[in-house]
Amino acid sequence: MLRSVRIVDFKGIHDLTVDLAPLTVLVGPNAVGKTSVLEALYVAGLGVWRPGEEEVSNPLGSGRWQREQLIRHGADGMNVEVEGGALTYSFSWSRGARDHERNIKESDEKWRGLDLSKDIDALSDLSRVSRLRLDQDRVAAVSLVGSSRPTLRYDGSGLPSFLQYLHGLRDGTVDAIEGAVRAIVPRFLRVQFRPAMLVRSEREVLTIDGQKVARDVQREEAGVELWVEFTDGAVVPATHVSEGTLMVLALLSMVHATPHQRRRLLLIDDLDRALHPSAQHQLVSALHQLLQATPGLQIIATTHSPDLIDACRPEEVRVMGFDANGLPAVRALDSHPEAGKWLKLIRTGEFWSTVGEGWVAAGEVAHP
Repeated sequence: MLRSVRIVDFKGIHDLTVDLAPLTVLVGPNAVGKTSVLEALYVAGLGVWRPGEEEVSNPLGSGRWQREQLIRHGADGMNVEVEGGALTYSFSWSRGARDHERNIKESDEKWRGLDLSKDIDALSDLSRVSRLRLDQDRVAAVSLVGSSRPTLRYDGSGLPSFLQYLHGLRDGTVDAIEGAVRAIVPRFLRVQFRPAMLVRSEREVLTIDGQKVARDVQREEAGVELWVEFTDGAVVPATHVSEGTLMVLALLSMVHATPHQRRRLLLIDDLDRALHPSAQHQLVSALHQLLQATPGLQIIATTHSPDLIDACRPEEVRVMGFDANGLPAVRALDSHPEAGKWLKLIRTGEFWSTVGEGWVAAGEVAHP
């Protein structure tokens, strides 16, 4: 289990330390750095390497994870330190360096001489990180059949073949997913699978009379389509199912199936997305139950919803705001000077809505 993360000169963050719980929910205004906290953990995870593991699929340094896009403007480099008990994993990237640096060190002298195997396991969980940014169209899309062990991707693509694979295992995982979805979406009954053809375009280069000619070729491949059965008997293709239902199904599929994908750390942006307030409560309840039943699993999420925060424990909420220099700052919600008094009288989300974020760095205290 990761205890904390310190982020230095990463994107818009100058120097920020966030204490982490099994479920940690970040709240605060837009552009304060909530998503950047998730991305810093993800980038640190991309930099983890253990003996015997391949790095060929590591996307660090490409796309949105290029060094120039991650180092804060005006800084010479970035650093992410993740503490897992007695050990701290450090990931650094400097503008002039060819590659990133990584290091594991003991966090404190008092730990010396103790068995650190559990802490090493906790830090190794960074290599099993998954960053979820679910996309409705990709969740609902037909997915390929052909892999012996399909993967559910961060955007939700591959869900049909992944659920079909789990269904074939008959180990109870799909039953657990369906039961958890029903608790949030009462009309939902179960998932179904139907064969479908997936048309893919590929660029083909031919040589004709010594000249290379490129053309687009469409190929048909076997796929599987996801359908959803509701309690009234209706069976609907996933492309016609509501966004909220699809988001819940994809999210709970990822969370429940972490042992099959070896995921131990889930980073979720907009946990409340497209969900009714009562469904948000049920989702947090489902996550609490799963975390209790799955030792070592950790979830870090962002939200703008007071209704979702109402279902969280005060010690799980981290409030982000801006300091006097306009830089991100963070404090635990239950560290507010009047938290002990008011959290006995009003709900967690109500308390956050009332006190806001000004107190986080500026010392301003709003009275409920």
